[in-house]
Amino acid sequence: MMGIRLKPSPRMRDLYWLYAMLLVFALAGWTIPFSLLLPEIAVYVVAFVWVPVLTCLAVFAYWLPRYYESLVYMVREDRVIAKGGVWWKWESSVPISKVNNVVWTQGVFERAFGLASLGFHTAAMGTPRPEIVFSYLEAEEAERVRREILEKIRGVPMEEEKGVRELLEEVVEELRAIRRLMERS
Repeated sequence: MMGIRLKPSPRMRDLYWLYAMLLVFALAGWTIPFSLLLPEIAVYVVAFVWVPVLTCLAVFAYWLPRYYESLVYMVREDRVIAKGGVWWKWESSVPISKVNNVVWTQGVFERAFGLASLGFHTAAMGTPRPEIVFSYLEAEEAERVRREILEKIRGVPMEEEKGVRELLEEVVEELRAIRRLMERS
């Protein structure tokens, strides 16, 4: 697994278009009735609301495929890396040895599109936000990557960790039983 290169799912673009269309429908929900009730201001609504919105949609249509192509997530033997950007390029990198948790998240719309994100947390920053996020991966792929990275940083496969947890729970239960016996005597 180590030494892989990941891209967001192509469905990320569909999700971004859904967000854009929700904004357009929200604007239409108040501008159309407003213009019908006050026809003398309809020209101002078009000029000051719809022309800028349509301009933004045109820029968005130009930007989105380029942004999608720019996003690259890498897991190397010693670090996780995320980079991208169309007009402003960015790159973030964290050593795997510093990662203490990998959080898998999925919002309502992400779930509908079968997408998930991975957040890589370290203790160094002291914030609840992850230092690096791999956004809009296929949900199954995100879970696979998360498991493999957690196994690497913990040094124990997650299946073995479950067995150790069950064993520890048995030991704790046995100690509780011993305590109850000692308290009775």
